[in-house]
Amino acid sequence: DLAKPGLIKAHCEPNALSTFQEYLMDYGSEKSKIIGEKSIKNTLNKMNNVTKEKSETMLNKVKSGKKDVFC
Repeated sequence: DLAKPGLIKAHCEPNALSTFQEYLMDYGSEKSKIIGEKSIKNTLNKMNNVTKEKSETMLNKVKSGKKDVFC
């Protein structure tokens, strides 16, 4: 339902970022975490407001300790 009209993109980017954030927290070295956080911020800055807001909400959940956060 979401793929054909192209609406899946609104879910893919936030899901990818939350998974990446979780990975960084669980397995990233300090250097990887710094680089990864910068990459996440750069990606957020390129998003439209709705997708960015959804992503930030999900990232905050991951940072607070929740696992497998997805939209």
